[in-house]
Amino acid sequence: METSSVFSRSQEATNIFPNGEFILWKNKSTTIDNASLFWKSWFERGVVIVKDVLSPEGNFLTYEEFRNKFNITTNHLHYFQLISAILSDLKRRTYVLRTSL
Repeated sequence: METSSVFSRSQEATNIFPNGEFILWKNKSTTIDNASLFWKSWFERGVVIVKDVLSPEGNFLTYEEFRNKFNITTNHLHYFQLISAILSDLKRRTYVLRTSL
């Protein structure tokens, strides 16, 4: 399964992030090395919620699409750290949801 479609398929199955309305920054659920994220330059460019890094089809934007959409100069590792943090939280939420049923 393609990483970019993992989010959209899990979203459809669990409705954990309805419509991608999930705040990315200063959120204890989206972390790197147990630290909440806040990248001011990205926030100022409009990267605020999960939906901002998704295509209209619900897949994660490619690194190039992301750079073009927000006119952000960053390296691909920084972008993929954010995607990884989102996927980690999604996996955790899916696990909690399934074990609580």
